[in-house]
Amino acid sequence: MAITGKIIIAALAVLAGAAAAKAEAPATRSESALQASLDRLAATLGPAGVSEAVLVVETPSGARRSARVGGPIKSADPSGRLFQIGSQTKWFTAAAILLLERDGALKLDDPVTKYLPDLHGGDGVLLRHLLTHTSGLGDGVAFLEDGAAPEGRFTFEELALLSRIKRRAFEPGARYEYNNFAFDVLGEVVAAASGRSREAFVQARILDPLGMKETYFGALADWPAANAARGYHRQDGAAAEMTGPRDLSWASAAGDMVSSADDLMRWLTALSDPGNPLGLTLDDFMKLSVDSSAHGADMPKYGLGVMNRAFGGRLTIGHGGVIHGYVTYSGVDEASGVRFILLTATEGKEGMSVQSLLSAFSSALASALHVAAFAVETGATE
Repeated sequence: MAITGKIIIAALAVLAGAAAAKAEAPATRSESALQASLDRLAATLGPAGVSEAVLVVETPSGARRSARVGGPIKSADPSGRLFQIGSQTKWFTAAAILLLERDGALKLDDPVTKYLPDLHGGDGVLLRHLLTHTSGLGDGVAFLEDGAAPEGRFTFEELALLSRIKRRAFEPGARYEYNNFAFDVLGEVVAAASGRSREAFVQARILDPLGMKETYFGALADWPAANAARGYHRQDGAAAEMTGPRDLSWASAAGDMVSSADDLMRWLTALSDPGNPLGLTLDDFMKLSVDSSAHGADMPKYGLGVMNRAFGGRLTIGHGGVIHGYVTYSGVDEASGVRFILLTATEGKEGMSVQSLLSAFSSALASALHVAAFAVETGATE
């Protein structure tokens, strides 16, 4: 369901009035108005086919507001609910590569065959091609994305075979084309360059230093189902539950991670602070970028595992994720510095339109960003 202009205008008017008033606590009233706006925006997701959702915004000063739809009544704070985050995993895989580059263990212009000499179609492919979706490698993961959710254990060799069947799409560097298998390859590069698995490297070098204790690897099928948002995918004429724990090894380094809004906000906050334990910032992920407008007019550039994306005209840096039963996005508004997260679990009901869900999803984010950025720009939440 689309957000109406009246709702957005009313929300902005409330915020503007609170910011201008000369009462004793304008920030408190403005933040209350922001909360009310987020609650209304989150509620629009339900009719679009969402069974559970968490919407969180945080200003550069650390003022945070969250809203929810569905989920267990006993959970007062939804920020700890676990969602499969799909392609947001690419951010963490790219971060591992950037950390290894800083360690001197690899270079972005290294050929992938330096680490995977037997990779079919790898000739001429550089690590930066893999990071920016310009490798041209056959993306055999596409065979697994549609229809019923894959089950059972998948090895890299099996994913590589699917890539070989798919065949190379173009010469390395010729153009942009989103490619999940490229990030599966990068996961193997992390292992080859670091001497330990991608999961172990990310855990030790990223998750542990940032205190991300609610983030898991679905390839290991070890996340606690009791606190997981219940997502459903339509298959075989019924809504099949995807909640898990279940083996997401088919998604591998391109999309197998599970996390919470709390943990993802720790991630965004760290990348917004040059003094964070990782020493990585958003700028590091955008130091190389390519024209990704072929993906859509609202996505002008893709960096190193992250994308520029516009929501309602506000340009952000972040990444989304779509995986059976879940649609998510995390990012930072470039102009205001507002950090935002939207995690949704889908109902899987008959007749549900993925396009209508994505439309409502994007509208909710656009509206939330406009409301939160207005509060920041008027000083109401600082």
